[in-house]
Amino acid sequence: MSDQNNTKFDELYYKAMEERPEQFVPASMPFIKCRINGINLIALIDSGSMITCTNLNIAQKCDLISEMDARVKVPIMGVGNKVSIGQNYGVNIQLGDREITIPMLIVDISFNECDMIIGLDLLRSFRANLDFQNNKLVLNSLGSTFNTDILSDNDKKQFLQIRKLIEVSNGRVDEDGAFAYLLKHNFDFDASLLDIVSS
Repeated sequence: MSDQNNTKFDELYYKAMEERPEQFVPASMPFIKCRINGINLIALIDSGSMITCTNLNIAQKCDLISEMDARVKVPIMGVGNKVSIGQNYGVNIQLGDREITIPMLIVDISFNECDMIIGLDLLRSFRANLDFQNNKLVLNSLGSTFNTDILSDNDKKQFLQIRKLIEVSNGRVDEDGAFAYLLKHNFDFDASLLDIVSS
Protein backbone atom coordinates (compact mmCIF):
# COMPACT_ATOMS: atom_id res chain seq x y z
CA MET A 1 0.00 0.00 0.00
CA SER A 2 1.37 3.40 -0.93
CA ASP A 3 2.19 6.16 1.52
CA GLN A 4 -0.58 8.19 -0.12
CA ASN A 5 -3.14 5.50 0.71
CA ASN A 6 -1.79 5.22 4.27
CA THR A 7 -2.23 8.96 4.74
CA LYS A 8 -5.75 8.82 3.30
CA PHE A 9 -6.86 6.02 5.64
CA ASP A 10 -5.19 7.66 8.63
CA GLU A 11 -7.18 10.82 7.91
CA LEU A 12 -10.43 8.87 7.53
CA TYR A 13 -9.73 6.98 10.76
CA TYR A 14 -9.00 10.09 12.83
CA LYS A 15 -12.02 11.88 11.41
CA ALA A 16 -14.26 8.93 12.31
CA MET A 17 -12.72 8.75 15.79
CA GLU A 18 -13.40 12.45 16.30
CA GLU A 19 -16.96 12.43 14.97
CA ARG A 20 -18.21 8.97 16.05
CA PRO A 21 -15.95 7.60 18.83
CA GLU A 22 -18.74 5.44 20.28
CA GLN A 23 -18.69 3.30 17.13
CA PHE A 24 -15.17 2.11 17.97
CA VAL A 25 -16.19 0.66 21.34
CA PRO A 26 -16.52 -3.15 20.98
CA ALA A 27 -20.17 -4.19 21.25
CA SER A 28 -21.20 -6.51 24.07
CA MET A 29 -23.77 -9.22 23.54
CA PRO A 30 -26.98 -8.65 25.55
CA PHE A 31 -27.38 -11.01 28.51
CA ILE A 32 -30.03 -11.02 31.24
CA LYS A 33 -30.51 -12.86 34.51
CA CYS A 34 -33.48 -15.19 34.83
CA ARG A 35 -34.68 -17.99 37.09
CA ILE A 36 -36.22 -21.39 36.39
CA ASN A 37 -37.46 -23.62 39.22
CA GLY A 38 -35.37 -21.71 41.75
CA ILE A 39 -32.16 -21.91 39.68
CA ASN A 40 -30.51 -18.61 38.75
CA LEU A 41 -29.42 -18.55 35.12
CA ILE A 42 -27.92 -16.23 32.56
CA ALA A 43 -29.58 -15.95 29.16
CA LEU A 44 -28.30 -14.56 25.88
CA ILE A 45 -30.81 -12.48 23.92
CA ASP A 46 -30.20 -13.63 20.36
CA SER A 47 -32.42 -12.06 17.71
CA GLY A 48 -30.58 -14.17 15.15
CA SER A 49 -31.93 -17.37 16.69
CA MET A 50 -35.39 -18.58 15.70
CA ILE A 51 -35.78 -20.57 18.92
CA THR A 52 -35.56 -20.22 22.68
CA CYS A 53 -33.56 -23.13 24.00
CA THR A 54 -31.37 -24.49 26.74
CA ASN A 55 -28.98 -27.39 26.83
CA LEU A 56 -29.34 -30.81 28.38
CA ASN A 57 -27.20 -29.98 31.42
CA ILE A 58 -29.31 -26.96 32.41
CA ALA A 59 -32.55 -28.79 31.59
CA GLN A 60 -31.54 -31.51 34.07
CA LYS A 61 -30.56 -28.96 36.75
CA CYS A 62 -33.88 -27.14 36.34
CA ASP A 63 -35.94 -30.36 36.22
CA LEU A 64 -37.27 -29.77 32.70
CA ILE A 65 -36.61 -33.29 31.41
CA SER A 66 -39.59 -34.94 33.12
CA GLU A 67 -41.98 -32.89 30.94
CA MET A 68 -39.91 -32.95 27.75
CA ASP A 69 -41.54 -34.29 24.61
CA ALA A 70 -38.70 -36.29 23.06
CA ARG A 71 -40.62 -36.60 19.78
CA VAL A 72 -39.80 -32.98 18.86
CA LYS A 73 -36.73 -33.00 16.62
CA VAL A 74 -35.94 -29.55 15.23
CA PRO A 75 -32.79 -28.93 13.14
CA ILE A 76 -30.41 -26.51 14.89
CA MET A 77 -28.86 -24.26 12.28
CA GLY A 78 -25.25 -23.13 12.53
CA VAL A 79 -23.92 -25.99 14.66
CA GLY A 80 -23.58 -28.78 12.13
CA ASN A 81 -26.17 -31.51 11.67
CA LYS A 82 -27.65 -31.26 15.17
CA VAL A 83 -31.32 -31.57 16.09
CA SER A 84 -33.12 -30.81 19.33
CA ILE A 85 -33.58 -33.70 21.73
CA GLY A 86 -37.05 -32.56 22.74
CA GLN A 87 -39.29 -29.72 23.82
CA ASN A 88 -40.88 -28.64 27.07
CA TYR A 89 -44.19 -26.93 26.26
CA GLY A 90 -44.54 -24.79 29.38
CA VAL A 91 -41.40 -23.55 31.13
CA ASN A 92 -41.98 -20.89 33.79
CA ILE A 93 -39.22 -18.28 33.62
CA GLN A 94 -38.80 -15.54 36.20
CA LEU A 95 -37.68 -12.29 34.54
CA GLY A 96 -37.23 -9.51 37.06
CA ASP A 97 -40.40 -9.47 39.17
CA ARG A 98 -42.57 -11.21 36.57
CA GLU A 99 -42.98 -14.82 35.50
CA ILE A 100 -43.73 -15.86 31.95
CA THR A 101 -44.48 -19.30 30.53
CA ILE A 102 -42.97 -20.35 27.22
CA PRO A 103 -42.16 -23.49 25.24
CA MET A 104 -38.46 -24.30 25.21
CA LEU A 105 -36.39 -26.59 23.05
CA ILE A 106 -33.77 -28.77 24.73
CA VAL A 107 -30.56 -29.20 22.75
CA ASP A 108 -27.49 -31.36 23.33
CA ILE A 109 -25.04 -28.51 22.73
CA SER A 110 -22.75 -26.78 25.22
CA PHE A 111 -23.07 -23.01 25.60
CA ASN A 112 -19.96 -20.98 26.40
CA GLU A 113 -21.18 -17.89 28.23
CA CYS A 114 -24.82 -18.56 28.99
CA ASP A 115 -27.33 -21.15 30.18
CA MET A 116 -30.04 -20.50 27.64
CA ILE A 117 -30.77 -18.56 24.48
CA ILE A 118 -33.78 -16.29 24.15
CA GLY A 119 -34.74 -16.35 20.49
CA LEU A 120 -37.16 -14.68 18.13
CA ASP A 121 -40.05 -16.94 19.17
CA LEU A 122 -40.10 -15.43 22.67
CA LEU A 123 -39.16 -11.93 21.52
CA ARG A 124 -41.99 -11.81 18.98
CA SER A 125 -44.56 -13.44 21.31
CA PHE A 126 -43.97 -10.75 23.92
CA ARG A 127 -43.44 -7.92 21.40
CA ALA A 128 -40.06 -7.35 22.98
CA ASN A 129 -37.92 -4.27 22.67
CA LEU A 130 -34.20 -4.11 23.37
CA ASP A 131 -33.81 -0.67 24.93
CA PHE A 132 -30.08 -0.04 24.79
CA GLN A 133 -30.44 3.54 25.98
CA ASN A 134 -31.71 2.30 29.36
CA ASN A 135 -30.16 -1.19 29.14
CA LYS A 136 -33.48 -3.00 29.46
CA LEU A 137 -35.28 -5.86 27.78
CA VAL A 138 -38.88 -4.67 27.61
CA LEU A 139 -41.71 -7.19 27.14
CA ASN A 140 -45.46 -6.85 26.73
CA SER A 141 -48.02 -9.31 28.08
CA LEU A 142 -51.79 -9.06 28.45
CA GLY A 143 -51.79 -5.30 28.04
CA SER A 144 -49.02 -4.61 30.54
CA THR A 145 -45.35 -3.85 30.03
CA PHE A 146 -42.50 -5.10 32.18
CA ASN A 147 -38.73 -5.15 31.86
CA THR A 148 -35.53 -6.67 33.13
CA ASP A 149 -31.98 -5.32 33.11
CA ILE A 150 -29.47 -6.12 30.39
CA LEU A 151 -26.32 -7.10 32.25
CA SER A 152 -23.19 -5.02 32.04
CA ASP A 153 -19.96 -6.88 31.30
CA ASN A 154 -19.04 -6.49 34.98
CA ASP A 155 -22.42 -7.82 36.19
CA LYS A 156 -22.08 -10.85 33.94
CA LYS A 157 -18.54 -11.50 35.17
CA GLN A 158 -19.68 -11.31 38.81
CA PHE A 159 -22.58 -13.68 38.14
CA LEU A 160 -20.26 -16.26 36.59
CA GLN A 161 -17.66 -15.83 39.35
CA ILE A 162 -20.29 -16.41 42.04
CA ARG A 163 -21.53 -19.56 40.33
CA LYS A 164 -17.99 -20.88 39.86
CA LEU A 165 -17.13 -20.23 43.51
CA ILE A 166 -20.18 -22.21 44.62
CA GLU A 167 -19.26 -25.09 42.30
CA VAL A 168 -15.55 -25.38 43.04
CA SER A 169 -16.02 -24.93 46.79
CA ASN A 170 -18.45 -27.88 46.73
CA GLY A 171 -21.30 -25.76 48.01
CA ARG A 172 -19.54 -24.39 51.10
CA VAL A 173 -21.04 -21.00 50.28
CA ASP A 174 -24.34 -19.87 48.80
CA GLU A 175 -24.76 -16.93 46.41
CA ASP A 176 -24.75 -14.30 49.15
CA GLY A 177 -21.68 -15.88 50.77
CA ALA A 178 -19.81 -16.13 47.47
CA PHE A 179 -20.55 -12.48 46.73
CA ALA A 180 -19.34 -11.47 50.19
CA TYR A 181 -16.01 -13.28 49.66
CA LEU A 182 -15.56 -11.73 46.23
CA LEU A 183 -16.33 -8.28 47.64
CA LYS A 184 -13.85 -8.85 50.47
CA HIS A 185 -11.09 -9.71 47.98
CA ASN A 186 -11.97 -7.04 45.41
CA PHE A 187 -13.38 -9.73 43.06
CA ASP A 188 -10.12 -11.67 42.92
CA PHE A 189 -11.49 -15.17 42.28
CA ASP A 190 -8.40 -17.14 43.38
CA ALA A 191 -8.04 -15.20 46.64
CA SER A 192 -11.76 -15.63 47.36
CA LEU A 193 -11.59 -19.38 46.76
CA LEU A 194 -8.50 -19.75 48.93
CA ASP A 195 -10.23 -17.90 51.75
CA ILE A 196 -13.31 -20.13 51.47
CA VAL A 197 -11.45 -23.44 51.52
CA SER A 198 -9.12 -22.38 54.33
CA SER A 199 -11.88 -21.10 56.61
